[in-house]
Amino acid sequence: MWCPFCHTVEETAIHILGDDCRFARTIWGLIAGWTGNQLFHPSSWADTSSIRLWWADRIASTKPLGKLPAKAFASVFLLTLWEMCKERNRRVFQHKLNPPAAVLALIKEEATLWKRAGARIGELTSGADDVP
Repeated sequence: MWCPFCHTVEETAIHILGDDCRFARTIWGLIAGWTGNQLFHPSSWADTSSIRLWWADRIASTKPLGKLPAKAFASVFLLTLWEMCKERNRRVFQHKLNPPAAVLALIKEEATLWKRAGARIGELTSGADDVP
């Protein structure tokens, strides 16, 4: 099956983590802009050959941020991946396509809910719009 986002390569889990999916790259770039943290941008990612290595690299890159921002960073990463999976399923099963800006809005809405539930996302998105 072709990637439901870019339709240029076969769909794999690692594909949306790398620089080769235009849609995913755009989403990650929007997240980097929203949080003001370039660690979310795929151009800063060292290894995308496996999800395990990718995640280990992401966690290692947050060590200098301190404990709470690192947890917020992990939360925003997981939240973004979750919303991208939901968007993938909307495209595949419901034939509905949201543009990147709409997916970002959904991510921000979900981040607000996560924050209300106690997630420390505000440690990372402080001052960013749409997350109180």
